[in-house]
Order: sequence, then C-alpha cells, then structure tokens
Amino acid sequence: MALNKVDSAWTPLRQPAFRALWIATLVSNLGSWMQAVGAAWRMTSITSSALLVTMVQVASSAPVFLLGFPAGALADLTNRRRLLLLTQVLMLGAAFALSVAVFVGVMRLTI
Repeated sequence: MALNKVDSAWTPLRQPAFRALWIATLVSNLGSWMQAVGAAWRMTSITSSALLVTMVQVASSAPVFLLGFPAGALADLTNRRRLLLLTQVLMLGAAFALSVAVFVGVMRLTI
C-alpha cells in the first residue's frame, strides 16, 4: 500500500490568485504595523508620558475591536471587492495625511 504524498506548506502559493492575495495582505499588514510603530515612536519624541504613548497604541488597535463585527456584517451585505478597495484607499489617505502633517511640522501634542 503506497502512502499519499503530503503537500508542503508552500503548495497553495503555486496558485497565482492566492499568491497575489497573500502578497498583497502581507504588504498591507506590514504597512499597518509600520504606521502603528511610527505613531508610537513619534509620540515618544513629543512627550515622555507613558499614558499618552499607550493611548496612541490604543487608538491604533481600537477600530479593529470596535468595528470588527459591524464591518463583517457590512461585508456580507455589500460587494466585498468594492468595500475592500474603499477601505484600503481610505487607510492610504489617512497614512498620507499623517505623513504630510509630520513632514510639514504641524504634529503637536495638544491636550
């Protein structure tokens, strides 16, 4: 009796559509992580308050917890491709606006 050949963990990446989706997700996640780290790093250069640095981190992760269920319901009701493109464009716009604000020098801590 012959044993079945076990596919490797890399087998799904042979499919072009899956490979493209996997690479796009990886790049998107890396960008999100870099933005979160950059925001916390920027806050540490503005203030030494641990509370304010923590609040930046909370602001980075809170939307996932608060909007996860409603976003899932919205994805079930609408065109997922269009919704994904819209949210990615909005996140790109927010990241670009934050970058411009930092480079122009208008990022200040106001409480």
